[in-house]
Amino acid sequence: MVVILMNKKMKQCCLTGIMIAVLAFLTMMVSPARAQDDPVSEKADVLTASLAEARKVEAGSLEKLKNQLAQVRAAQKSTVDKVNAYKIQDAIFSNQLIAPETPIKELEKSWFEIQGAERDLSERTSALGGQKSSMDQLLGQAQTQTTQTEKQIAEISPEEAAVSPVYSAILGQLQGLLSLQKEKQDVLISLSAIYGKILDDLRETRKEVSDLSARFDETIQKRKKEELLERQTSLVSIGLKQIVVELIGIPSLLLLSVSDRAFWAGQLSFAGSRGLIYAASFAVLLLILLGVIFRTRYHLVRLKDHPAVEGHYWNQLMTAILQKSVFLLGVTLFFYFYALFGPFVSTPPIVQTGLNIFLVWLFTAGCMDAVRIYCRDETVSFPKKPAFILRALITIVRWYGIIHVLLSWLGAGPSALTVWRLMFEISLYIGTIIFWNTVQKSSATEMSGGTRNLSRVIPFFKLLSFVIVFAPFILELFGYGLLSLYWLVSWGRTAVVALFSALTFLVLREWNPKFEKISESTAETADMPKNSIRWVVVQFLTMAWFGGVIFFLVLAWGGKQAVFLGIYKVLQHTYQVGTMRFSIMGFIVAILILLLTQAVARVWRQVFKEKILEQSGMEEGLKDSVTTITGYVIWSIGILIAFNAFGFNATSLTVVIGALGIGLGFGLQAIFNNFISGIILLFERPIQVGDDIEINGLWARVQKINVRSTVVQTYDNASIIIPNSDFISAQVTNWSFKDKRLRRNVSVGVAYGSDVELVRDTLMEVAEKTSRILRLPRPEVVFLDFGDSALIFKLRFWTRVEYFVTVETDVRFAINRLFKEKNIEIAFPQQDIHIRSGLKDEKPVSPQIDSPNSAGESDPVGANF
Repeated sequence: MVVILMNKKMKQCCLTGIMIAVLAFLTMMVSPARAQDDPVSEKADVLTASLAEARKVEAGSLEKLKNQLAQVRAAQKSTVDKVNAYKIQDAIFSNQLIAPETPIKELEKSWFEIQGAERDLSERTSALGGQKSSMDQLLGQAQTQTTQTEKQIAEISPEEAAVSPVYSAILGQLQGLLSLQKEKQDVLISLSAIYGKILDDLRETRKEVSDLSARFDETIQKRKKEELLERQTSLVSIGLKQIVVELIGIPSLLLLSVSDRAFWAGQLSFAGSRGLIYAASFAVLLLILLGVIFRTRYHLVRLKDHPAVEGHYWNQLMTAILQKSVFLLGVTLFFYFYALFGPFVSTPPIVQTGLNIFLVWLFTAGCMDAVRIYCRDETVSFPKKPAFILRALITIVRWYGIIHVLLSWLGAGPSALTVWRLMFEISLYIGTIIFWNTVQKSSATEMSGGTRNLSRVIPFFKLLSFVIVFAPFILELFGYGLLSLYWLVSWGRTAVVALFSALTFLVLREWNPKFEKISESTAETADMPKNSIRWVVVQFLTMAWFGGVIFFLVLAWGGKQAVFLGIYKVLQHTYQVGTMRFSIMGFIVAILILLLTQAVARVWRQVFKEKILEQSGMEEGLKDSVTTITGYVIWSIGILIAFNAFGFNATSLTVVIGALGIGLGFGLQAIFNNFISGIILLFERPIQVGDDIEINGLWARVQKINVRSTVVQTYDNASIIIPNSDFISAQVTNWSFKDKRLRRNVSVGVAYGSDVELVRDTLMEVAEKTSRILRLPRPEVVFLDFGDSALIFKLRFWTRVEYFVTVETDVRFAINRLFKEKNIEIAFPQQDIHIRSGLKDEKPVSPQIDSPNSAGESDPVGANF
């Protein structure tokens, strides 16, 4: 079908070219110079032959379309028969659904067939929908070609055709081509109408089958709940003799089922003639999965020894459990998705049985590994005997579950399943008694401090365990076997959920900064800012953990349909605001899209910069600019997709952008200015990541150029956030714009009378012996000036911007040391004071102070000067 459509499109392209040639020829013919010379006649002959060839091609295409129309009409009859068969089948199944005496197994079998019919109808509808779209596209092209041909015929007048044989021949070819095109158009209309009729029937039937499947699902779940509370065959009614007979008959039942051809024919009936294809696809997918599993196991081994996990006990324990169970987990997931999305009309019993066996083995293996790894740790000191009995109980649960699944698959009767359940319940009860006796007898010295803390909750767990293992035995005695099985399976799932929920909680708790222990080696960094991002991630994962625990506990007790249906209704409920419609599911999907965009942008930044641009030869700053721009593009696409998922359509986005424009006009000018400035910085690149700059007297290194601001880090390790507009509007000194070399000057003054030649040689010696001073350009000494107190020399040298301060310090130390060794005096400021006196010396007159013994009062401040 695809090849036919491609051929048709190629032919249509050829016809379009011919039409263009016709128009060109007609334009030439109706020009003022209508001389019927030989070149024009030759072109007319070529055009006539081309039109004849186009008619031939169009006739072949029309013939193929007629054949396809005949095939579609025959397929329509078979499709109608198939639809009628489905309707009759639905009527029969509806009668089964109404009859209360129909067994649940029959209802489940019919439900599987209905699901297969629904899948078949869905595939047919999808295929026919694509074919109808192709027919509609071809019909539109045919209508366009017909219109063009009619227009070309109208441009040739009958008088010109009657006078000129050239016009007459061309007109005849065009009319024949138009006739074929109209006939082709009619065939395409018939095909499109037939496809539309078949699609309508299929869609209607699919809706009826889907409604019936939902009714079956609801009825089966309801009947199962009712059967849980109905009495079946009790142990008292079976009798001891019948129990023995049933036990003896189980091996023969297994052998009979395995050796029965009819049994295997029913199990493998899904394969049919395509069994080899199914087996090959299954093997290829399984091999690919095994490769992924072994690669994952390798990474888990490396993660266990990673320095980031070191010191996190529960993280290492969880990683070790996953490492041991990754193979079972991968194979189980493979069986689950293969059974769900595999090439089956309905899930084959053999595939479902294999999935159930892997589930039982996976859960028990995970619990077994958790107990083994935890008890093997020397720091735990868990008693060995209770741990051994606990592993034995898990082994009993494993083999009971596997054999029960096999007995159900092989068609064992209710009595055999009841006997097998009874044996398991007795074994479980005895094992529980032995386990708690060994726990009580264990010496307190065998337990570590963490294990002794369990003594407070041991009575509760002991009582709960006896209730769990004793209740099904009582239910079996009174004939409630299905309720007993439901009780055991639900508690088994609950135990698995509780175990791994506790481990996951302890893992998250270890990553919480609040509970992270600070060692002595890191005590000096305790005042550093804590990792708030990690805290937010841990809090988010903790909330997700809480919701997941509730969800899986509900699933463990068989609330799958109610939970999924209720959650689905709540999430899909739409809320209308104006012309926009939102839902919780849309919001969740939008958040997930944004999180996925963040992950993709982060991975893309690392891969694009470190892998793709690694060998490009670009500068580091240019790499960062290109990576940042591509990151913005990824974010833009992700945000648009998230808006669409949330419920914003094109009109809503226009309104939002308009409102954003108004906001820019009023209060967001600065933000928009910084955003545009950031784009300019990324494209113009006056500064780049890693550049050493000076802005407003501040020396710093550019760390990151963001959307609104640029982060720089000073040499004192202070991070400063500077708006991008400051780098565009203000003066910025980039000391490493194109070259990280810079020239520095160190001035020194020597005393008058010093040997200036020796001073110059000594300064050059300092420059030559100081590391990190560049040899090219060469250092030089400048005799700068005759100062007031010294002869001023300047040593000029080149170094790199990363360590110019250190180099200047080393130079000054070296100058001080060498000048002392060579007796060169470093001058310091001096000032001579000359006193000139032109006045006569006068003898100072002492003040006359009255003695206190003289007459009158003394006046100490009444001195005569």
